[in-house]
Amino acid sequence: MKISVICPAWQAAATMAQALQSIRSQTRSPHEIIVVDDGCTDQTAAIAVSLGASVLHCRHAGASAATNTGIAAATGDVLAFIDADDLWTSAKLEKQTNALLSDPTLDAVFGLAVNFVDSPDDPSFARRMHIDESPYPGWYTGTLLARRELFGRVGNFDPNLRAGFFIDWFDRARLSGAKFLMLPKLCLKRRIHPNSLSHRSAHRDAAYVQMARRAIQRRTKMEQNS
Repeated sequence: MKISVICPAWQAAATMAQALQSIRSQTRSPHEIIVVDDGCTDQTAAIAVSLGASVLHCRHAGASAATNTGIAAATGDVLAFIDADDLWTSAKLEKQTNALLSDPTLDAVFGLAVNFVDSPDDPSFARRMHIDESPYPGWYTGTLLARRELFGRVGNFDPNLRAGFFIDWFDRARLSGAKFLMLPKLCLKRRIHPNSLSHRSAHRDAAYVQMARRAIQRRTKMEQNS
């Protein structure tokens, strides 16, 4: 089973090396690591190349479009994803691959996540955030390990959604009858820093409204066809 790791990155020079090191430190090595340079103007791409990742360059179009670019280029049987500012635990790929191998009916595996604060330039940031550092079910792309054929059935992430694109994809996958497992093992460490925080904006709010509207329309169509 060959694993392709896809890492969309935008202006991630400060954290790129740590993210890649967490991939390189896996107890089960991936077949390939694909970093998608989403129009970066910093040293993100150079750092990724220096650490042995394959780098794809594209115009800045957001994480969903960048991730789709990585999916199209991937050659693995299963796909894993990590944001350029997050970290994996060392046995993430091994534990999740074993779960897929032990149950051929599984389409994808998730795992637990934990948040940590990283704000060296603003020590008061952690005190203001009040982050709960307890592990919790991580319904994120960062914990996902999926068989490639699942994306063939469900489709890729919607490049028109700048926010909520994973929720939209997961909703489509669930409605398709995909079988998921939440592995009770810590897989992902999510870095919380000032630039990573979700903030209210007209574009972000519009994306979430669009995502919710699509979910309602899908369910209405299913009810009408039942």
